[in-house]
Amino acid sequence: MAKDTRNNTRQKKATAAKTAVREPMQRKEPRLRRLFTVFVLAMIIVIAAALVYTYVPGSIGSMPFSTFKSNFDSAQRIAVLATYNNATEFNSESICFTDIIEIMSRRRDPSTIDFFATNSTECTYSPNGLGHAINPMITTPQACIKDANSEPGLFFNYSLTNKTVIASNHMYIYGNDQYFSKCPLAADFS
Repeated sequence: MAKDTRNNTRQKKATAAKTAVREPMQRKEPRLRRLFTVFVLAMIIVIAAALVYTYVPGSIGSMPFSTFKSNFDSAQRIAVLATYNNATEFNSESICFTDIIEIMSRRRDPSTIDFFATNSTECTYSPNGLGHAINPMITTPQACIKDANSEPGLFFNYSLTNKTVIASNHMYIYGNDQYFSKCPLAADFS
């Protein structure tokens, strides 16, 4: 029996030693796992940011208005795209984009102005520009955005924050009711 007791004591000590070695490792493992996960997520964010920065055309936000305006005025065709969620937003944006289209129509053939009105489900556009009888067509928002991106353009977006972002061939206009009713950009196009 003394031998059994010694064996049991040895087994208990060995088990205790193994447990003592395993427990700190087990406690550290979730921390290491979390640290590794955070590191991987940080790397993904850095790589994504680098890709976006690399592939954004014309270093958005860093172009002077004169560069955009020169490219816009010299283009054979231009795009005006209004993005909205409801009729109120569209009506607000339309105050400004109709002023700008009217000004541009005095200097260029209106049939070279492609107009797109898009919401989350569909896009209405005139395939032959605005210069003659308008035969509106309906397609997907993605198709309109792709077409509008293929030429210099103005992109109107309803927003609570008023700002303008300028790239070499595109100008993104974000505004609310007050901003679009004043339409300060119209003077820049006259």
